[in-house]
Amino acid sequence: MPLLPRVAALAALCAAFCAAFASPVRADDVGPVLVLGGPDLASDAVRRVGAVLFPDTPVLIPEPPARETPGRRAFRRVTDEATAPALRIDRLGAYGLAARAVVRAHRRDRPGARIRRVVALHDAVVTLRTLMREGLIRPREVVLFDPPVHEPADADARLGKPADWPTPERLDLPRFTVFFSRDDGDRMTALCDAVETALAGWGGSARVFAADFRGASLDAIARAASEPLRGMRVFAVRDDRLEPVARDRLFEQLRGRDVVFAGEQHDNLVFQGFELELLRALDTGKGDLVLSLEMFERDVQPKLDAYLAGEIDEAAFLKASRPWGNYRRSYRPLVEYAKAHGIPVIAANVPRRLAREVATDGIETVGLFSEEDVGYAAEENLAASPGYRKRFAKVMKNLSGERLDHMYEAQCLKDDTMAESIHRFLEAHPERKRVYHVNGSFHSAFHYGTVHALAARRGDASIAVVTCVSVDNPATVDPLLVDRQDEVMVFAARPAPAPPRKSPH
Repeated sequence: MPLLPRVAALAALCAAFCAAFASPVRADDVGPVLVLGGPDLASDAVRRVGAVLFPDTPVLIPEPPARETPGRRAFRRVTDEATAPALRIDRLGAYGLAARAVVRAHRRDRPGARIRRVVALHDAVVTLRTLMREGLIRPREVVLFDPPVHEPADADARLGKPADWPTPERLDLPRFTVFFSRDDGDRMTALCDAVETALAGWGGSARVFAADFRGASLDAIARAASEPLRGMRVFAVRDDRLEPVARDRLFEQLRGRDVVFAGEQHDNLVFQGFELELLRALDTGKGDLVLSLEMFERDVQPKLDAYLAGEIDEAAFLKASRPWGNYRRSYRPLVEYAKAHGIPVIAANVPRRLAREVATDGIETVGLFSEEDVGYAAEENLAASPGYRKRFAKVMKNLSGERLDHMYEAQCLKDDTMAESIHRFLEAHPERKRVYHVNGSFHSAFHYGTVHALAARRGDASIAVVTCVSVDNPATVDPLLVDRQDEVMVFAARPAPAPPRKSPH
C-alpha cells in the first residue's frame, strides 16, 4: 500500500483504540488536540486523522516543510544514501520549528486552553519529545502511532531514554498509548514489551498494541472506528434517579468526604484513567490525603513505604511486592503520582495465600495461622451482611453448600482486612483525614463489603462510593433503566475496541 493511504488508514485504526481507552471530550476540557504527522505526511492527511480521532475538538496541525523551496532544493527527495540522512535531519528540524510556532501561537491566542492530548505519527515522536522537554506542552494523554522502533533493542534509542524527558512532575503523569500496524507474532510481542518498558520509565503509564490492518481500506477502518461511540459517562445518583454530573462539580463534592471508594472492573482501562483523574482532583496539596489499594497486600507494606521514600528503586520494589499482572498500565500511575506528591499508600489487602486457605477450609483456618500471618488478617469479622451474602451467592451461582460458605468467608476476610487497614492508618496518622481507596467494584457496590466493614469501624465517617459499570456503548445507556447502586455511577466502555485487533498483552 502506498505510504499516504497506509498512514491515513492506520491513523483511522488509531481512532478506534484511542476512543476505546480515552474518555470522550468534555465541555470543561476545552484544549485542542495537537496532531503531529511528521515532515513527510501531507497536512490534509493529518487533518483527516484529527477529524476521525476527535471530531468535536479543535485540532492543531503543523505544516510540514515543502519538498522544494524557490532557488533551493534542500528538501528534495533523494536516493543518495550519503545525503539522505542529513536532509532527513533538516526536514525534522524544519518540522520541529513549525510545531513550536503552532503551539506558541495557540498559547498566545488561547492561554487557558491547555493542550491535553497529542497524537504523534511515525517519526513525529522526535518533535513530540522536543516539545515536552522544552515545556511547551504537558499533555495528559499521548498516542504514538507506528513509532520508528523496529527491534526491541531500538526502543530506548528511538523513543528517548528517561533522562531525555521531563521529570514526572512536569509530565503530570501522562498516559501513553502506542499502536503498531504490523503483527509479526512472537517478534512483535518482544517489540511491544520493549516499548512498554521504555515508556514506563518516563513517569507515566504505557499500553502497547499491535494489529495487522494491511490491505484494509480507509473507509472500512473508519467505519469500524466510529461505531460504537466509546468512552465514559458519569452520573450522580439523586433520590430515585440518575443525573449527569460535570466532573469538576463532582470532584468538588467528593473532596468533602472522609473516604472515597473507587469500585472498578479490573480490566477497564477507561475507568482506570478516571481513577487517576480523581486522585489528582482529591489531592488539594494540604497533606491530608492517603491512597489505599486492594492491589497490594499487608505484608509488602514495608517495601511499598521504602519505594515511596526513595530508599529502593522500582525494580526492587516490584520484585518484592507481587504486583498484579496489569500493574504497569493500570495502577502504576496511581502509585507514581502518590510518590511524586508525598501521598502515603496503604497496602490494604490480606495476602492472597491466606485468603486461599480460608476459601478452601473456612474462616476457622485463621486460628491456625502463624503468629506473623495472623497479623496480616483482620482481627474482627464485620463485613458480612444478609444483602451482601445474597449478592455473592447470585454471582457465584455455580457454587453451593460449604464451598459457597468458605468462598464468602474469604471474600469478607478481604473486605475486613482492607477496612481495618484504612482504620488503623487513620488512627495512627490523625493528620491524614481523607482516604481514597481503589478496589474491585464488588467490594464496595451498594455500600456492602469493605464499605460496610469500614462503617462498622468508623461510624462517623462520611463515605462516598464511585462504581464502574462496564458497557458496550456508554452513549446508549438509559439512566431510567439502570439498577441504581451508589453515590456515583460511571458507565465505561468495555476494554475490547470495535475493530479486530491483536494485543500482545
